[in-house]
Amino acid sequence: MAEMFYDSDADLSVIQGRNVAVLGYGSQGHAHALNLRDSGVKEVAVALRKSSAGVKKAEAEKFKVMEVAEAAKWADVMMMLTPDELQGDIYRDHLAKNMKDGAALMFAHGLNVHFNLIEPRADRPRAITLAADKGYDAEDFVNELRSMRVTPHVAQNTNGRRSAIDGRTTRHVGYSISQRIRKRIEEAFGWIKTVAGQDKTRFRGVDRVAWAFRFTAAAYNLVRLPKLLADVA
Repeated sequence: MAEMFYDSDADLSVIQGRNVAVLGYGSQGHAHALNLRDSGVKEVAVALRKSSAGVKKAEAEKFKVMEVAEAAKWADVMMMLTPDELQGDIYRDHLAKNMKDGAALMFAHGLNVHFNLIEPRADRPRAITLAADKGYDAEDFVNELRSMRVTPHVAQNTNGRRSAIDGRTTRHVGYSISQRIRKRIEEAFGWIKTVAGQDKTRFRGVDRVAWAFRFTAAAYNLVRLPKLLADVA
């Protein structure tokens, strides 16, 4: 029988008092940063290079914006949400020498960890987690992550089978928090694709598609606004 976790099971105080840096401000970075702030994390910063187009967007949302190396020195928790092909260089050039002892580095996608393009420094061991949906709940995949000392924050798949994610992972408070935040992000994209009909766009051209997505995302924010206001109250 699967062990279910709900919002009330998560002790958000574990992260609310931490300095959290989100690397990147695309669709995932934007969603993570907003969800962290909505969850009561007071110190959320966005780490970007000075020339990034995301700087003005993050500042418009009233986030603190830092360069990556600066954020690494400041943060207790860092969430890597940049394109896969850039992550290895970002880690080597900006993070490895600057992250604080005991800081946590997490990834939304594990390509660089899986192929050993990013390896934690032996003299400064850190917890590394990898988030993934239930399609990755496979024994070989989960065991390989554990062999590399990566905590598998993979959603459990218990549909007629036994999950490879057991109590070694689910007993940690961070797992329930991770699943809660991942669900919020998936809900947003699910609404955009199904309710708003954006699973297959009717527009041609990058600019038109981008504007359609922005309007749809804005509509989703209006839909969830009553809940956000109720949480604040």
